[in-house]
Amino acid sequence: MIVYLDTSAVLKILIDEPGMQAMRETFNGWQLAGGDVVSSYLLHTEMHCAARRRGVAAPEVIDTLLGAIGLLDIDRAHLLAAAKSAHGLRSADAIHLATALAVDADILVTYDLELAEAAAGEGLRALAPDAAASAAAEHPRES
Repeated sequence: MIVYLDTSAVLKILIDEPGMQAMRETFNGWQLAGGDVVSSYLLHTEMHCAARRRGVAAPEVIDTLLGAIGLLDIDRAHLLAAAKSAHGLRSADAIHLATALAVDADILVTYDLELAEAAAGEGLRALAPDAAASAAAEHPRES
């Protein structure tokens, strides 16, 4: 199983807000199960920028977290696919979706409703671990 994480999901691991504990536990569960947890290198840039902007974590903490995620190179094909997306997403979200589709991800984990809807529209299962659910529970956002 390939699980693709967008930035909203990885930030949820660091930021003390509703859903943080569920995202942490679900992420740890995927790690322990040996699943392929991936994202694009866009995540590296977005995480460092967001952490600095929000003051939520030191660069070393971000790098440690990113080390637990298989980061994939973004190539021209991903960027061209993102540009052709008919979903009206923001650029970074379109790149995340194009990359997840290119690697045949089984799940796209996001807390961004627009991205979740676009993923579902492409036949990709979008999930957001929920704070009110049990540790391993996930809420599918499918159309």
